[in-house]
Amino acid sequence: MKKVLNITSAWYLAVSVAIGIVLPMLLTLANANDVVKIGVSLFVVNVIYAIAVGVVVGKSNHGLIFVFFFPIIFAIGVLFHLFQSVMILFALIYLCLSLLTWGISKN
Repeated sequence: MKKVLNITSAWYLAVSVAIGIVLPMLLTLANANDVVKIGVSLFVVNVIYAIAVGVVVGKSNHGLIFVFFFPIIFAIGVLFHLFQSVMILFALIYLCLSLLTWGISKN
């Protein structure tokens, strides 16, 4: 059985927390309007990160569990009202993007 709690998982977890929770908090503290907050965070940074995680996990043969870190962290952030509750659906979109790019980059 592979050890899950190692330096690799710490990096995936730390970057997921930074992008899924800290970035929306920083945009809120910067008094960014909702269009900028949603546009920058949801549609640019998070999509690029979800795709990048899928590619990196697939190419480096890390465990598939790392693909689930970011969507779960993002969903927790939504539950803490960093975004409107309907944005929980984006966690599913990010999971699908990561899984698709993981599958494509596996070969």
